[in-house]
Amino acid sequence: MADWISHEAPAHTPADLPAAQPIKLIGRESVLAQVYPQLKLNKAVLVHGAAGMGKTAFAMTLASAYTELPNGALWLHSRRASFTDLLIQIGRAYGIDEIASERNPISRVGIAVATLTQNKPLVVIDGQIDAEAASEFIMRVADRVPVLLLHDGDALPGPWTAVELP
Repeated sequence: MADWISHEAPAHTPADLPAAQPIKLIGRESVLAQVYPQLKLNKAVLVHGAAGMGKTAFAMTLASAYTELPNGALWLHSRRASFTDLLIQIGRAYGIDEIASERNPISRVGIAVATLTQNKPLVVIDGQIDAEAASEFIMRVADRVPVLLLHDGDALPGPWTAVELP
């Protein structure tokens, strides 16, 4: 269906992440104190705010810490990605042709759930978030792993804790 894209693989070193980690986050300690405990409990967190406020830098810092763990971080790019698109990215990331190349990837949800449950990465969904697709993804596939969603704009309703990055 689609070619393997190396940035879709789980990151196990900071250099494997899709952007450079900032040297130091400044003034984000209170947000980090809100977000990290939720992720540690395998909960989903939506970090939102105006474009250019540092959401990606914030996520890179968290993801970098997760790359030091055996489970790593999985960075999914979303341009209003559908539930199916997110499933396909999981298939590509873990080299599971049964998902990545399937005409109906939704029929392989169980494989995606088992893969994420076994590997337990930090899942970052970055880009224009489709709240309905992201909600379905979290509830059906990623309810046992930490998920960090990055969204430009106001909070979106969904099965996550919304934290504004001022």
